[in-house]
Amino acid sequence: MITRAVAIMFLGRLGSLNALEQTKPSRFWLRWLGQAMPSADSIGRICSLMDVGDVRGVLHHVYVRLKRMKALTPPEHGLMLAVVDGHESTASRKRCCSGCCQRVLHTTRGDVLEYYHRYVALRLVGRDLSLMLDAEPVQPGELDGQEEELASDWMWVTTLSARQAATRAVVDMGHERWSIENQGFNELVNRWHANHVFRHHPAAILIFVLFAMLCLNVFMAFHCRNLKPEARRAVTMLHVGKLISTELYAEIRGPPCASA
Repeated sequence: MITRAVAIMFLGRLGSLNALEQTKPSRFWLRWLGQAMPSADSIGRICSLMDVGDVRGVLHHVYVRLKRMKALTPPEHGLMLAVVDGHESTASRKRCCSGCCQRVLHTTRGDVLEYYHRYVALRLVGRDLSLMLDAEPVQPGELDGQEEELASDWMWVTTLSARQAATRAVVDMGHERWSIENQGFNELVNRWHANHVFRHHPAAILIFVLFAMLCLNVFMAFHCRNLKPEARRAVTMLHVGKLISTELYAEIRGPPCASA
């Protein structure tokens, strides 16, 4: 029940548990859950108690199903690319939890202690359908005390032979690694609200990130493989997402009421 409510929150691009809770009067929930939707506090608390392995299992199940259905097509060079990269999801100078990393910021007003969360993600890059496969949080102490230098230098190295991958293929894969930034992290943050702290608890933060990835994968598979080309050209992906949230709000009857 909780997982079904969280899935609709992400698929409808609602952005927060409070926004989800405000849709409780919708008759949609009785059909979807078979009962009234729990409160925002209950959903957040239960997500902090979930087994992360179960959510990862669903992510893997979606990948396996798509692979068996031959829905994952490699790029023109014929090689599927797995990209690993890190992302900082939240930072605060006031709130912290047991899973927060720490760093000292040197400001004009003195040193300031900042708490933050980062995770490392894995993305599988295909021709027109790519998947966010997993995320692993950076644990406290793994980066604490390290000085960060901003520098840029490019060198592409490969262990693939010329027979396995031509130079053009290696160059293309080098560019395709940016998929995790542009269609991965940026999409999750700007369209799916994945950087929002739904509940400041180390387990809950990871659970919600994985749910966002799962819903993104399912949505992209639906958009790329289920919708006809004419439908994809007619409307944007954001429009399709709004149609999902519209069903929630369309079945709310009467004036707004306070949450129970």
